[in-house]
Amino acid sequence: MQRLILNDLVEFNDQKFNAVVLVNEPDLRLVLLCLRAGQLVPEHSAAGSITVQAITGHATFYDGDGPCELFAGSLVRLGAGRPHRVEAHTDTAILVTMVKTSRAVERPRESRETEPEIDLRLTQRSERHPLVFAAFDRLAVGESFIILNDHDPQS
Repeated sequence: MQRLILNDLVEFNDQKFNAVVLVNEPDLRLVLLCLRAGQLVPEHSAAGSITVQAITGHATFYDGDGPCELFAGSLVRLGAGRPHRVEAHTDTAILVTMVKTSRAVERPRESRETEPEIDLRLTQRSERHPLVFAAFDRLAVGESFIILNDHDPQS
């Protein structure tokens, strides 16, 4: 059993949204997103169905262009592969739960030579994290990719 007190894990970053991976298992991923007012998570899609639950604050969740207001205690569900984004109106903490699809489990894992590569060296720094997060969200169980980067991603 794993017990998490979400309110104790909320940590904001004034420069960008803060994504804290709470669980990352082959079939399940839990991420706590902490956004300051005005911050947004750019449009992306996930490899599995997701639920997005507001823990604190107020944000707008967009399923494509369709908006849905999220306040503390509200939850939306979205099918796999649908483009979505989030915009925070106040400091907001959101719990994202993704149930990953099993399509990669049904086929043998490819060798490292055939893993897709994401080359970030010529990508503007402001676009790197959204690009990597979007690629990560598209991964199915057992899939991976290689990141080519020219700096420490922590800095």
